[in-house]
Amino acid sequence: KSKLDLELVLAGRSADSYQQAKEGNSSLSAAVFQQCDVTDRVSVAKAIDGADLVIHCAGPFQGTTTCSVLEAAIEKGVPYIDVCDDTSYAKRAKA
Repeated sequence: KSKLDLELVLAGRSADSYQQAKEGNSSLSAAVFQQCDVTDRVSVAKAIDGADLVIHCAGPFQGTTTCSVLEAAIEKGVPYIDVCDDTSYAKRAKA
């Protein structure tokens, strides 16, 4: 838990990038890791189960054909934010 009484979960395919992020940023020292595949809605849904917020930063968004993280967040009723800068992805997300 952080000073704000939050649990920060960093999700990804492997723990390697999680460890690198923690080593490179001391404010992530209390973060925990959850393995998931952002291209697999079921995997993401499992990872975000019980979350209060999803912040999707796993780019690049260009060339993706699905909105798996957004779809999982909608399915679980979890508020969603992303850093998408790709117009075609944004249009699919709004469809």
